[in-house]
This record gives sequence, C-alpha cells and structure tokens, in this order.
Amino acid sequence: MFGKWFAQTYTGSMFGAGPSVFAVWGYVVAHMYFGTVELNPSVIAAALGDSRDNVERVLEYLCAPDPKSRSKIEEGRRLVREGEYLYRVPTGNLYRGMRDEHDRRAYNRKKKAESRRNQQSNSQDVSTCESNNVSRRQPPSAHNREQITDNREQKESKSKARARFAPPSLAEVTDYVAERQSAVSPQAFVDFYESKGWKVGNQPMKDWKAAVRTWEQRVANEQRKRFGATPGANGIDLKRQAVERLKR
Repeated sequence: MFGKWFAQTYTGSMFGAGPSVFAVWGYVVAHMYFGTVELNPSVIAAALGDSRDNVERVLEYLCAPDPKSRSKIEEGRRLVREGEYLYRVPTGNLYRGMRDEHDRRAYNRKKKAESRRNQQSNSQDVSTCESNNVSRRQPPSAHNREQITDNREQKESKSKARARFAPPSLAEVTDYVAERQSAVSPQAFVDFYESKGWKVGNQPMKDWKAAVRTWEQRVANEQRKRFGATPGANGIDLKRQAVERLKR
C-alpha cells in the first residue's frame, strides 16, 4: 500500500499539531483503501514507537471538526469512525484521484475561481435588483427596449452553447466523485475517455456524470466479487454493507 503526501499538509490547519499527529496521519494515508482505513491503536503504536494512549488522542483529534480546514467535507474532519477499528477518510478519494502537486494546485485554483464567481454573481444580482426597481418607475425607451432584446438573445445563445457537451476537467470529476463518495478513480475516468475522444462506443458523450455513475456500478461489481454484497446494491450501498460486516 502507498499514498500521496502533499507539502501543503505541513502548512494547513494541522500546522504545529505535533509529530505524533503527522506520524499517525502518514499511517492513514499509506494504508487507506477506497476511502476507508483500519486503525488499531495498539498496532499503530507499535509501528510508530509511540504509546497507545497518545495514538488514541491523535485519532480523537483527527475525528474532530476543523473549521479552519481547507476542505469543508464532514465539517473538516479528517477521519469519521465507522466501527471499532474502521474509519472513513472523507477526502480520501479526492486526493487519491490527483496525480501530483500540479493537480492539487489546479483543484485549489478552481475552488478559488468558483468563490470569486459566486461573489461577482451576488454583486450582479444586487445591481440587477436596483436596475429593475428603476425600470419599474420609468417606461423603457426605444434604445432600452432594443438593448433588452439584445440581452435576451445573448442569454438564449449562451443557453444553447451550454447545451453542447464540454469534456469535464479532472477537478470537476474529482468533485463529483467526492460528492457521491464513490470509489471511481477520477484520473482513470478522465484518461480513459480522453483516449476515446469522449465517446461512448461510436457516439459522442452527452452526460459525463451519467458515465461516472456507470463506472461506479462497475467498481461496485468488482468490490462485490471481493467482499460480497446484496444483489442490486450500488457503490454507496456496497460500502455501507461492507462497513456493517466489519462492525460485526
């Protein structure tokens, strides 16, 4: 087993948390499998040369909400306890799908750009509201009516453009996979369809999210063969069933 370790780990909200926290987190990253990991404090303590009590304190710290975390998934928790020794890593599949530091930076840039767009959208909404209030008081002039028509045509043109399929970025696929808590590898998904020219069979792809869900079923079938599960369970149900079996 192996995992990806980013330099930003040392400069985020875990900064100054102490060597034991980083040592246990390294153990988590190295042993994580499809977003879950088995953490026995006695085993970890022996592997790291630390005490069981200290490892248990670190696990409590990693399971606690972190409002300063860059990731807001599960309120910033790095671990979510599912059983006696079984834990879920909320951001596990997210970072597993990133090839390197370049992908991680691209993901962060995308998030910042989305935040700026939301702020601009809010400002435009306020301006539009004020403009509408003025237009209610005054009938539009011939020039304004022409401008309104042009704006409507531009919006219709943009709507038609959005209807055309646009291949998703790795960051978009990673976000969707994380949202569904799916076991699909975002990088493998993007690489596969880029090699196919974003076609399904001989037809151009129309909905990449539907394709992700199809892959999710394939991964679920593979995991079903390995772990066993109720027939018809999807990827998310499969993980829940696996968790229940490990709790017993």
